[in-house]
Amino acid sequence: MKLKTISRSYESAARDSRTEVRKVHKNADPKLHPFEKAREYTRAVTAAKLDRMFAAPFIGALSEHSDGVYCMATNPKSLVSFVSGSADGEVIVWDLASKRKLWSVIAHTGFVRGLTMAADGEHFYSCGDDKRIRQWRLASDDALVAALAAAASAGSAVGSKRPRSAMVGGSTDRDDDGGEASGAEEEEGDEYSAMVAGARSGGLGRSSASAAAAGAGRGASLDVDLRPRYGAASLGRAGAGGGATSAAGAAVEPVATWSNPGGHSFLSIDHHWKEGWFATSGPGGLDVWDAQRSAPTHSFSWGADSVTCLRWNPAEHGLLASTGADRSVCLYDVRTDSVLRKTVMAMSGNSLAWNPREPFNFTVASEDSNCYTFDMRRMDSAMMVHKDHVGAVMDIAYAPTGREFVTGSYDRTIRLWAFDGGKSREIYHTKRMQRVFSVRYSGDAKYVLSGSDDTNVRIWKSNASAQLGRALPRERAKTDYNSALLKRFGHMPEVKKIAASRHVPKLVVKLKGARFEDEQRSRRKLANVRAHTAADSKEGVPDPERKRHIVGEIK
Repeated sequence: MKLKTISRSYESAARDSRTEVRKVHKNADPKLHPFEKAREYTRAVTAAKLDRMFAAPFIGALSEHSDGVYCMATNPKSLVSFVSGSADGEVIVWDLASKRKLWSVIAHTGFVRGLTMAADGEHFYSCGDDKRIRQWRLASDDALVAALAAAASAGSAVGSKRPRSAMVGGSTDRDDDGGEASGAEEEEGDEYSAMVAGARSGGLGRSSASAAAAGAGRGASLDVDLRPRYGAASLGRAGAGGGATSAAGAAVEPVATWSNPGGHSFLSIDHHWKEGWFATSGPGGLDVWDAQRSAPTHSFSWGADSVTCLRWNPAEHGLLASTGADRSVCLYDVRTDSVLRKTVMAMSGNSLAWNPREPFNFTVASEDSNCYTFDMRRMDSAMMVHKDHVGAVMDIAYAPTGREFVTGSYDRTIRLWAFDGGKSREIYHTKRMQRVFSVRYSGDAKYVLSGSDDTNVRIWKSNASAQLGRALPRERAKTDYNSALLKRFGHMPEVKKIAASRHVPKLVVKLKGARFEDEQRSRRKLANVRAHTAADSKEGVPDPERKRHIVGEIK
């Protein structure tokens, strides 16, 4: 006779401490678990409900601007620094981790139309209605040290209560409803100065002043030079931004200034991904500049209307794409000094963005409330039509991963899309947010930045239900498991309904219903035409959605 016994050692079954999780021995044979799929479906429904319950995408609002925010730029070498420009000509440099204003300057007279970061991450460029291009030193490390020193000195003088004048930029952080930020946010102080060293792992590099500030306690005096290193206008060009000061009190002057030889204002600017070139657009066409020269090296013009937006290709060295007021989308080659092709759309595009991981594809934000993804090798038809907005799409930006992009619209909403999805996966809105004119992703694709004409820059989570801060290993495993369940059962009706549910503003619902009725009316009309025409006639046959909004291509 044979006897089979279960033999386990005490060490493999016992816990080392009371806090340790009990070990569970499980046989993964599917024959022993016939109801596993049913149980996992129930867990998927629960995971979808929890995902919607814990969805809280809004993080905070930066309300230092006094006019509408129309352009922004993020730093390619840092995760925490970005700049924004407003309609009153002011440019503000921010620190994302602490939600602080580092310094600001009145860079232009009138609107700031464009902002872009240099490839080295140490300078940025601005252009505006005053027909000027200006180069500025970012100097975010020095400005941050000055801000922390000012906060430390103010904290030592008045104790734990910090007045409005002690805050960086002269005001407190506020949430979107106008309420004061919590005391924990105001008392970041030295914890943040130590944290910023790790946050700038790919950034500007820490100066000796930054290193001194990181170790300084609250109220300690810093025996270092805290003035930002701003040089006077160089390269023999005149002009500087009007007498603004940094957080340390030093005068902020542009490094260089260029004037438009055509005498018209600028509408957009973008810096090359690797070289020291930048390109500008305006009513006179498109110009390519070298930072070491005072005049454009290349100029392009095809048609008499304005070029509203341009972007450098992230992979092709000399390739540019632009949108124009004449409803055109053009491709330019700087190497051959020629215009490659031109596509005319039904309505004009307001902005465009290249996919950084598939650099032969780009997406256009159109005035007809849709976005169109094109392959630059075949522009007579769109690869994908992204439809969900009910107002003109004003700006678009891809995530560094290339798997999704964000759009800001005139309908006062922000939407997040999969790069190959026809419908948006998320919609963000607040009661006080007005028309959105600029959107950007952070360098790690975890956050979304938006600027609107209610003078606020808002910070959102790209994953609405993501947990902020460090998660325990068991929490990460549970999150990954829930994500896998949603991916596996996402096509099921109940899970799909829960995952797609969103609170949408009444105006958006009303406009979307009116648009649906118009589409149904058009379909009924085409169906009636087809029913009363010959079988071999092409009347009543609608054009494909991807070609319907393309007027034609000019090569």
